Amino acid sequence: MNRKLIIICCTLLTYVLLVVSWGYQFGRGDLVQLDPLMVHAAHPELYPNDLYVQEAESTFPNERFFFLLLLRPFTGHLEWVSFLYHVFFSLLLLMGLYRLSSRYLHSTWLRLAVPLIVFIPLYGINLGQNELYYGIFHPSLVAKSIGIWSIVFWLRRRVILALSVAALSTLFHPVAGLQVFSLVVAGEALWSITDKKSWLPKRLFIGILIWFCTAGLFLILVHRRFETGVVPEGMDLYQIFYVFRNPHHYLPAAFGQRNWVILTPLIILGSIIWFFRESRLGWFFVAAFISLGIYCAGVQMRSETITTLQWFKSTIWLEMLSVIALLHMAENILDRMPATLHKAALPVILLLPVLWGALISPGNIYRQATPYYDLPFRDYTDDAIDISRQAKALTPTDALFIHPCGFTELKFFGERSSYVDYKALTHSKAFLTEWARRLQYVYHLDYTSSPAGYATSSYADEQLGKLSTEELKQMYAEKGIGYLITYRTSPAPDLPVMASNDTYVLYRIAP
Repeated sequence: MNRKLIIICCTLLTYVLLVVSWGYQFGRGDLVQLDPLMVHAAHPELYPNDLYVQEAESTFPNERFFFLLLLRPFTGHLEWVSFLYHVFFSLLLLMGLYRLSSRYLHSTWLRLAVPLIVFIPLYGINLGQNELYYGIFHPSLVAKSIGIWSIVFWLRRRVILALSVAALSTLFHPVAGLQVFSLVVAGEALWSITDKKSWLPKRLFIGILIWFCTAGLFLILVHRRFETGVVPEGMDLYQIFYVFRNPHHYLPAAFGQRNWVILTPLIILGSIIWFFRESRLGWFFVAAFISLGIYCAGVQMRSETITTLQWFKSTIWLEMLSVIALLHMAENILDRMPATLHKAALPVILLLPVLWGALISPGNIYRQATPYYDLPFRDYTDDAIDISRQAKALTPTDALFIHPCGFTELKFFGERSSYVDYKALTHSKAFLTEWARRLQYVYHLDYTSSPAGYATSSYADEQLGKLSTEELKQMYAEKGIGYLITYRTSPAPDLPVMASNDTYVLYRIAP
């Protein structure tokens, strides 16, 4: 069989394995911030009372603007188009990994093993809940699928093209693209000054100018949007967004001891190997380490500007490059062994992560739950989708709901407004302060003392279940909240039941 055909087939099989291992989500989870915006674009009469949708559509540009342009022509076929985009950008990422690996690994087996190692045994082991691959069609996946080619072109000495590609990545995800741009620029600059003993090359200045005239201007506009509004006296925006809502993304102390224990030696070893094998990548690591140090200092100072950069997201590149470095060293060792042993060892290295995925079931280990398989060619209806569709059928388009804290299916599958969504955020001061007020109003959450991060949802659901019938009716009188979705196991308020299934109950609060 033709070698290129083998590589293509193995890449496709790798994608299938990743979907089997980690699943694929559509219309829920983090996509509560994306898919409903496309529904609203096609049907502007929907979501008239939804805090997130109205805020996201009210100002330009938001950080998801260019990503949503990919979907806007296909709002009537969102399910299939999102899946096909996911296939395309996942394969673009895998091919970028293969091309990058081919610079340092001679064996096709080892090149194909890189994504399997990074995305199966090392998946879920990260600093800041960041991955290169995601089982959803998301701006981060698009930006990283493009961003890896920026690194590929940079290593091929095509600096202007690399920074132009980094600019494209930044348009799809400002933080992820900015990090690739910064590390490539810093790596090239440090390498030119130290190894080449020369001034910064002209091509680097041209690439920087291209980035600033495109992605840089977009970042300035996004930052100005973030600054929209005034934080009310007595409210602490840093506490609300970084400490209460997102410590697992922004605060190093919340990243998990196991992740530090595994990744710290891996990344340090990778940096050492590259300093001896490829000094440009060695300086890439140095630039990342310096940036991480500045970021940690900014977190200690509670700097919104620095913490917003979420710089530990950059460790996804360090982790991936460290895996390639270790395989590079392993290949050098294998080259000194007898040919028979060498040939036998290479397929084993490729198969080990495959067996890990098949036998150890990583989806259950890291997520503690069966992954979703919301694939467009199968029926993936569950109780959350069912109660959302019943809500759509039984309530008017201007209905306003409250629901469990982590319940994300209502907005897309039910096409109804939520008074507040824990997961649906747009990055502006005005929105975040109002979002915190509404969380406190519905779930009695205090962003200074209630459980933060992943512990919030279960605590909030307990508070939701304690709301009395009188409190719920008061919410209707004060805010127009006319409907409640809650768990069947929660105490039943004295309200009319409109629909139910094995997990959820839909109550009417409005008279």
